[in-house]
Amino acid sequence: MWGRIIKNTILGVLEGVVYYVLYFVVIPEVFSRALNMPIEPPPLLTMLMLGVFIALGVISASVKPFIGIVFEAMSVILGALVLLVILGGEFATSIEYDGILAEISVEFKSLILVIVGFSVLYAIVRCFERLSHLAEE
Repeated sequence: MWGRIIKNTILGVLEGVVYYVLYFVVIPEVFSRALNMPIEPPPLLTMLMLGVFIALGVISASVKPFIGIVFEAMSVILGALVLLVILGGEFATSIEYDGILAEISVEFKSLILVIVGFSVLYAIVRCFERLSHLAEE
């Protein structure tokens, strides 16, 4: 029994860290490098989201499989929400060239919505996959 609890806790922590790294580190870093603009969420929000993703991962792995599906879907939806909040959808900057000041704004809300859509689609497919494994048992 203790072995199963420890295994589920470790798997939950790993799942939470993976979701955190994907939604809070990798995707914002890709946007930051592509736009050549720093995207840094507040440190308090960073630690809070790490804790929330780990907690949802541990709960998802520890509870009954049918209830765990809900918490896993919540992790994906929370990650999508984090993307929308951190990245916003528009970046604006000023560039001076030959004495002329030009303001440039880039709107990529549609790209963020595509990423969010694929995240939700992944959550739905993962839920059906876990449900099919429940039906087989």
